[in-house]
Amino acid sequence: MNKTQKRILVYCATGLQGQAVASRLLLKEDFSIRLLVRNPEKAEALQRAGAEIFCGDLGEASSLVSANDGVDRVFLQLPLDFTPAVVDYAINAIDAAKEAGVSLLVLNTSVIVPSEKTGVKAIDLKYDIEHYLKRSSLPYIILRPTFYMENLAAPWSVPSIQEKSTVAYPIPADFPASWIGVEDLASYVVEALKKTELAGSEFNIGGPEVLTGKDIAERFSQALRREIDYYPIPLDTFEEQINAGIGEPIGTEIAALYGWFVSQPQSPVALSLNAVLEKLPVQLTPMSEWINQQDCFK
Repeated sequence: MNKTQKRILVYCATGLQGQAVASRLLLKEDFSIRLLVRNPEKAEALQRAGAEIFCGDLGEASSLVSANDGVDRVFLQLPLDFTPAVVDYAINAIDAAKEAGVSLLVLNTSVIVPSEKTGVKAIDLKYDIEHYLKRSSLPYIILRPTFYMENLAAPWSVPSIQEKSTVAYPIPADFPASWIGVEDLASYVVEALKKTELAGSEFNIGGPEVLTGKDIAERFSQALRREIDYYPIPLDTFEEQINAGIGEPIGTEIAALYGWFVSQPQSPVALSLNAVLEKLPVQLTPMSEWINQQDCFK
């Protein structure tokens, strides 16, 4: 690392979102990247690309103190966990960053978090994490994304599109959302990590289009050049599918999350991004373009 580079610590770097962020950061000559991983074998490609690998565990505070040594900025993302342990993980990471004197921590909540608790674990746990971060006196930027386009390319989504020509998702056909691609999330994160002057900011982030289920079906029809329909999966059916595929209670908690979103008087994930893009100027990917980039639909 040369003297002008800033060392960035990236958490959960072997997951889909973390990998996208790490890969984007590796293209920036002014950043040196350290990845906190539990299994270094999963990070071999990123290591070959120039990332420093640090073996640690979010549940072991001492390992995080060591991981933050010499770090200037932090990207914090947390594992898919709907128990209070995920709050403890975040506290360990925030405390370690504060002890190291980092100049900025960028938190990806992976979900829109409202100003009050909702009774939904997927939201309220992140609310508690945000509250702790804001009280920590650590310089921070919070990014709250909407729905990931990658959910439509997940193993439980692709067969319906391929075999039944139907996009099936657990929201009503007329529910609007600013869907975001993981690569666009990475663009937001990298831009935020560059902007220490924005410390104390919170941004709800999404993609360039507000789309309903019917709009999504149209985008798939155009991209795949065949008629694609949209089917709103009942929440109880979706819950059973996800629990069967990933394990309880993940499906139960994600179903509760979608149930909260669609029950609101106005969609919390239908965003106007003009003010956000003025401060975090990134190029966003329309859904049609994203579909054409996915090998699973070819």
